[in-house]
Amino acid sequence: MPHEMLIDLLREVNRGIGKYVQEILAEHDIPVTNMIMARQIGKAPGITISALARKTGMAKSHVSNIIRELQQRGWVEKKEDAGDQRIIKLYLTPAAAEYLDTIRQDIRNKINELVADVPEQEALDLIKGLTDIKAALERNRK
Repeated sequence: MPHEMLIDLLREVNRGIGKYVQEILAEHDIPVTNMIMARQIGKAPGITISALARKTGMAKSHVSNIIRELQQRGWVEKKEDAGDQRIIKLYLTPAAAEYLDTIRQDIRNKINELVADVPEQEALDLIKGLTDIKAALERNRK
């Protein structure tokens, strides 16, 4: 029974935090998909559109459209691969990386406001429980 309640609570918390993130992105006029792509490019500079499509599970044509939007914003640069000019690699611009850091900080600040009233011992108990869940996820990924 407690595990069922935990599952329901995790789902609700995840949805609630997701809504906060969506609101912050909307304030910055950034679609969630654009943020996902920019984040992936930031994690893997030089990634290709095909690799992004595989990684995100989105259609290549959809990824291409998002990359075009990110280029128009000045967030993404396309560069030819030095070894094979048919391959186009994607990179975040310095301005995009800085702006994304600002957005991430806005998100952290908003979530910090949410958890600020949780008593310290309860926060520590939650940290322990969530750490256990994270470890279980990592064990099951292998």
